[in-house]
This record gives sequence, structure tokens and C-alpha cells, in this order.
Amino acid sequence: MEDHPVRVLAMAHYHQGSNRGGAELMLHALLRALAEAGHEVWMAATRSPVGEHLIDGVRVISGPASRTLLKQGPWDLAVTHLTETTRTVAWARAHLVPVATVVHSTHPWIGADLAFGADLAVFNSRWVADHHHRRGWTGHHLVVHPPVDAAEHRTRPGSRVTLVNLIPEKGSHLFYRLAERLPHLDFLGVIGGYETHRQDVRVLPNVRIQAHTARMRDEVWANTRVLLVPSDYESYGLVGPEAMCSGIPVLAHPTPGTREALGSAGTYLDRDDVDAWERALRRWEDPTKWAKASHAAAERARHLDPAPELAAWVEAAEKAGARC
Repeated sequence: MEDHPVRVLAMAHYHQGSNRGGAELMLHALLRALAEAGHEVWMAATRSPVGEHLIDGVRVISGPASRTLLKQGPWDLAVTHLTETTRTVAWARAHLVPVATVVHSTHPWIGADLAFGADLAVFNSRWVADHHHRRGWTGHHLVVHPPVDAAEHRTRPGSRVTLVNLIPEKGSHLFYRLAERLPHLDFLGVIGGYETHRQDVRVLPNVRIQAHTARMRDEVWANTRVLLVPSDYESYGLVGPEAMCSGIPVLAHPTPGTREALGSAGTYLDRDDVDAWERALRRWEDPTKWAKASHAAAERARHLDPAPELAAWVEAAEKAGARC
């Protein structure tokens, strides 16, 4: 830690509890790391219910009171992501507060927010960082892959073939086609935490639908034998590494982010080639072949230690805050 604690104000869309998506989970992990390092961390949460909460050392203020935090300076560092970026950067520039922007996408509007101004960009994967560098970002940056706490996810695998988030972009159509082709296998479809109005829920005799849950270890991974990740886009993707903590093999469409997350332990198939996905699931009905894939998955999870990248983030945030 620096000679004195850095006083941090984060401003972002920020759900509490089970409604937090991957971007929010990453942001919380970054803020928690700062709090654990002894810094004073406040969150102005724009989507949480009205209230004040202390969550893992982060003081979360939501509702109208969150707007008053801007006036409760001095602040040494502002942290933001998503649609709060433009407003936060404008405020920070006016008050000479350095800004760290969390960047977890290659979508054009994310790039526009980044170009608006940041003293430190925190990218969630190397390929996202490379994308923004090719489009002109030359500022200070670091890569922090979304941290996965293995202890929160590790369990004995179950028996089902699982898809998390039942929307077409995540592969819901493929999920149901496989369930129809493999009626002797049990499937688990997990409702996602966003796009709730678009969840593709169908009734099949071998498919169980799990409501959206924060208890992934007990309600999802403990029931999963194979995870499907046929997403058409992932900047990184958390569910694959989370599943691998329990030695659950992952079949995935080879997006750059997914490949970076799963490495050589993932099995990559084109999301439009249903036959290939069916063959892979049939192959893993063999206990010996599944066990080999399970071992590779567990080894990959052990390799994804978040501690060094979080330590680098804390050091970068301390340096940025010290310049205030």
C-alpha cells in the first residue's frame, strides 16, 4: 500500500446479489482488492435499490444519495465502466481526479467511451486490449482477467449437460437441438441474469430449467457434467473457468475471448455444426474419455490464479491515486 490510503470513488451500474453480470462481478473484484489492500472504497451504484451497504469492504451507496458522493471529496481516484463512463470522466476532469476505466468489450460504444478520456484502462482480456490498441488507444493500461475464486465454485460434478443464459446469442437453439437428439442425456438450462425478457425457455422431458441464481456451485456446477459455451461473442467469459474449477469439461464456440479463457483445455466446435457437438457429447459418455477432459479442465483452472493480476491492479491504482 502507498504511504497513505487512496480514497476511491467508483461510479457504475451495479446490481447487488444474484443480478450482477460478468462485468459487474469483475468491477467488484477490482474494488474488493483495493479495499483488502487498505484503501477507502466507495461505490455510487446507479441500479441498486435505495440503501447503504458494506459489501466485502466496499461502501455501496444507491438511490439519490449516491449522487451526493461526488461532493464528498476529496477523491484520489475514480473508477467506472459501462454507461457511467462519460459522466464520470467529465466530472473527474472538472475536479482533477484521475480515472480508471474498466473495459470489457470490443463493441464500438465501449471504444467511444474509452476515447473520451481515461488515465488508466483496465482490459478484461489480451485480445480486447489488442483490439483497442489497433483502434488508437495508446494510454496506460493493464489486463486483469475476470477473477474466479476456485473455492466459491469447486464441487463434485453432476450428471447434466448445461447451458448458462438461455438466449440465442449464447446458443439456446443449439442447446435444445442437442437435447432433442440425445433424449437419454439430462440437460440443464440456467436462466441468465440479463435479457430476462428474451430467455428461450422450452419444455422437453430431459431438460430442467434452473432459475437465475448466485449459488452456482450448489445449484449449477453440482448438477453439471459438461458445460456448453456456444456463444457468438465473449470478450472473455466467466462460466467456463468457473466450471473448470470442478473439473467440468467445456465445449465451446472458438471466439477469441473464449479461447483466451479456456486455453487448450477447451474443446472448440463451430456453433452451427450440431453434428459435431452431438458427436462430442456422445464421446464423453465414455467415462475414461470424460475423465481425461475433466483432468485437463481442472489443470486449466489451477493455472488461472487471479492474485498476480489483482496485485498489479492495486499497484497501478495506487500510483494513479498518488498523482492526484
